[in-house]
Amino acid sequence: MDTTIITTALLKISSVPPDGKPSHKLILMNPACLMITAKLSDLLGAKTVLLACNIVFLIFSMACGAAQTMNQL
Repeated sequence: MDTTIITTALLKISSVPPDGKPSHKLILMNPACLMITAKLSDLLGAKTVLLACNIVFLIFSMACGAAQTMNQL
């Protein structure tokens, strides 16, 4: 679900911020997180990992919604 949200804003995310350092970490984290999640689902079970991922996504989505400044975001 997160990938569909990120792809619509990919040009803005991958552009160079005012400090001059390009931000490509987010794009590289996606495949790494997929591999970690796949390994965890083998060890703990797919239902448990899916539920944990959904809870983490919900918590961070609520935190993003509550952010009032860019530093908080």
